[in-house]
Amino acid sequence: MIRSFIALPLPGAVQSALGELARQLAAQSQGVKWVKPENIHLTLRFLGDTAPEKVPALSAGLDAFAVQPPFFLRLGQIGAFPNLHKARVMWVGLEEEGEQLHQLQQAVETLARSLGWEHETQDFKPHLTLGRVREGGRVPQEVPTVPPLEFQADRIELIESRLKPAGPEYLTLHRAVLGASA
Repeated sequence: MIRSFIALPLPGAVQSALGELARQLAAQSQGVKWVKPENIHLTLRFLGDTAPEKVPALSAGLDAFAVQPPFFLRLGQIGAFPNLHKARVMWVGLEEEGEQLHQLQQAVETLARSLGWEHETQDFKPHLTLGRVREGGRVPQEVPTVPPLEFQADRIELIESRLKPAGPEYLTLHRAVLGASA
């Protein structure tokens, strides 16, 4: 079994800006495990344990979504799950003009269910995880302003997550380019 998820990757400039934001937050925080900038992405569906023989069907499903044209997303505000006062996860939200992201996520959810995964119980809340707060950790209640960056969502990736002592290592198993089949 492999551990996997489906995500939209981010351009390097956006990852760098988010890394800088995490550094600013880290200076005022304790007990937070910050995500490496190169690992920041938008998860559309966490799959977890995945039989390797399901990878071709997942890949074919992602290719079928590639007819959707690319779309733009903007960085939103810093937030936390469940909230800033009891933060377990620090994140930056995303904003979009239309419904393309939610439609894409719903298509990914339908694909996962058709291949045997249970229905996702939590509503999709688009966010980019910056860090996970450990027990007893603390984060600032006043957070820095997020740079007003916009980027094109133009790829969907099936990613294997290999857990290592230094943090997860991501390996792209399949990439579908949006608009490539249009």
